[in-house]
Amino acid sequence: MDITGGNIIDGTQAQLWSNNGTSAQNWSLISHNSSLVTNGFYTLTDSPGLALDTVNSQTASGTLAQIANATDSTTQTWQFALQPDGTYTLRNAISGLFLGVINASITPGTNIQLGKQDTSTCAQKWIVTTNSNSTYTLLSACSGLAVDITGGAVSTPNTLIQVYAANSTGSQQWTLNPVKNNIPTGTYSIQSLGNLALDITGGNMSNGTKTQLWTINGTVSQQWQVTKLSDGNYSIQNPASGNYLDVTGGTISTQGTLTQIWPGNSTCSQEWNITENNDLTYTLQQACSNLVLDIAWGGITVPGTSSRLWAANGSGSQKWVFGNP
Repeated sequence: MDITGGNIIDGTQAQLWSNNGTSAQNWSLISHNSSLVTNGFYTLTDSPGLALDTVNSQTASGTLAQIANATDSTTQTWQFALQPDGTYTLRNAISGLFLGVINASITPGTNIQLGKQDTSTCAQKWIVTTNSNSTYTLLSACSGLAVDITGGAVSTPNTLIQVYAANSTGSQQWTLNPVKNNIPTGTYSIQSLGNLALDITGGNMSNGTKTQLWTINGTVSQQWQVTKLSDGNYSIQNPASGNYLDVTGGTISTQGTLTQIWPGNSTCSQEWNITENNDLTYTLQQACSNLVLDIAWGGITVPGTSSRLWAANGSGSQKWVFGNP
């Protein structure tokens, strides 16, 4: 496999040619290891312990990425989500925006920024590879260039992040630190292990509409604003309707009670204790009882299955994943 004429500009065709040992015939094979990073929330730190952040912790689209002193700021928390093609997206926990290469550029030195999700290009797709020292390198799916700390300034806060030729230096080696027991406030798709989403039945935004599992479709019926409350519990609101995930009739201690959407009323029926499991899934426990959000009859792969309260049993019917909305 040869690059025609040794010309490495965009649009050059590949061809077959006699083996000549030139750079036009050297190729890097990059494995898309789908089990490398478990979907979830992480901070990314370099060797001196500085964290991947945004400039001045801003959350607007177009904000550049940098390294900064590690804090508890949610601008330093990133949601890794495996895509069907084996790449990952990195979604900023507080802004809901995605980490991407400006203009999907393949030019070394191009900066990285926040942006609204755009699945039409490779700009927000990242290949994750592992290093021998248990760190990770992130490569742009557009070019194979690595997420890099500009100028190798790994100890200098506020240094911008760019893509650059992979070179195995500390500027491109990141430690992924799972964020435990803390779902950052934001909008999510709440998904079963069967790859279905918590959904408002029939897209009916009326008070009292029951919730169910349904095929992931990206509609407003499957978008949930998860907000951490002052007592450590969470509310789960559907932004399109303004209603909350609620226990029908307020019967929070009755096993088998279905869940619904209902106007906010500041009662226990609408508060949830979210805890992380060892497999990086989450359990949603009703805040004022020992019952948890459960998929009826174990139907985690069956669209139309109701969601309900049930005694905690550690099964897959009670494990949830917070995905991109």
